[in-house]
Amino acid sequence: MRAYLHISILSLGLTVLGCGDYSSHKQLSKSPEPSARVDKVTLLSMPAPMNMDHTSGADGIRVQVWMFRRSSPEPVLTNGTLQFLLFEQSIQARQLQSLKPFLRWTFSGDKLDRHCVRSRYGWGYQADLKWGDKLPRSNVVSLAVAHRSADGRRMLYSEPVVIPLRR
Repeated sequence: MRAYLHISILSLGLTVLGCGDYSSHKQLSKSPEPSARVDKVTLLSMPAPMNMDHTSGADGIRVQVWMFRRSSPEPVLTNGTLQFLLFEQSIQARQLQSLKPFLRWTFSGDKLDRHCVRSRYGWGYQADLKWGDKLPRSNVVSLAVAHRSADGRRMLYSEPVVIPLRR
């Protein structure tokens, strides 16, 4: 239960998290061995889309993911797969498995390792999810992350994060 108390600390916002660009995480220290078991997945997102390519207009969303085991107060890394799901509407957690996402980004193996970050709260993942030419048409989107265990037997979802899009 202690691990879930850290969620409230982590939800203070992305501005207090992180210790640099996620591309340089290997310079910080050696990451711990990934966990085969994850009991809770927490997604944090910037409150608005970002301009990531220095041309006008938003290109995507910066996210951070923190995973927990009931047996550990520290966030854990995974040897499974993270799949980010973007929906063109405000949704609730119970709808995640029944709705088709507008966009999907998948990270596993070496691709996931490249997004590993360490903050003062522990290890997690950070990624810039770019939508390229597939710009959402709605005024609001919902984003969630699904964690599939390495053996494929277990799927966990984060709570969806609703993000307004400025037009």
